Amino acid sequence: MKKIENLIEYGDCRTIMRKWRKQGVLVQSTICSPPYFNLRKYTDDDENEIGRESDPQAYVDALVEVFECVRAITRDDGVLWLNISDTYFHSGLVGSKKVSKTKKHTANIKVKDLIGIPWMVAFALRDAGWFLRSEVIWSKPNPMPESVTDRPTRSHEQIFLFSKSKDYYYNNQAVKENTTTQHDFIIDTSKGKMNTTPGRTKMGGLKHNNYPERNKRSVWTVQTEAYRGSHFAVFPEALITPCVLTSTKKGDIILDPFLGSGTTAKVAKHYGRKYIGCELNEDACRHLQEERIRGR
Repeated sequence: MKKIENLIEYGDCRTIMRKWRKQGVLVQSTICSPPYFNLRKYTDDDENEIGRESDPQAYVDALVEVFECVRAITRDDGVLWLNISDTYFHSGLVGSKKVSKTKKHTANIKVKDLIGIPWMVAFALRDAGWFLRSEVIWSKPNPMPESVTDRPTRSHEQIFLFSKSKDYYYNNQAVKENTTTQHDFIIDTSKGKMNTTPGRTKMGGLKHNNYPERNKRSVWTVQTEAYRGSHFAVFPEALITPCVLTSTKKGDIILDPFLGSGTTAKVAKHYGRKYIGCELNEDACRHLQEERIRGR
């Protein structure tokens, strides 16, 4: 039997992962960013390309199916990191005519509404059995410009951390942050304001956070990355590095069922992990992936 590690297969990720399950594949962590709802058309595969559904609920249903396949090949102490962005509902949809398998549709969404896709997906995955453990905000200092004048420009996306079980592997020590200030924000209830004086509190007690490091927080400021290849949505390496370091050890297998330009595989390899990935768009991505994984 072929060894299933450091391998990329092309086609519908659901079909590939079901085959891998029969072959006994187990991964420690999945780090991925699926195609966003009705953003763009990547292939001519109307039936299998996720993101081109006719309504938001059908898109959510498709992702639940994908991550059921992921869950089936995840170790009991494994996790899923899911990067997903929201979408404004508009009339010029690029979707196919796929409909919701549950025959439910997202009611009362009007043109120009912010749909709430990330939390729809998060709650659906929680209902499907995943443990919803954290919401991380990816703050973008250099967001994509938007020609809108009736709302703020969106400059963030969500990354959700899910676990397969209540107890799971997570190495918080691997991504400790440097303490950036020597000031404590201590609530002084006698004056009804914040006391930012360093050192001891008013009552003489020692400050509680005079440490050089702290636990990584849930807002990650990472610039988007340009890449000379043809892929539209390249994962910034700095964005997924904390995911790799916290959720795996050296030698563990990391899965990306939407491998795209290959960033997950590249970062996994750099840190001594193994990777497996799926990609529907072989024509556009194979050469790009090979270049990135080889470090070109």
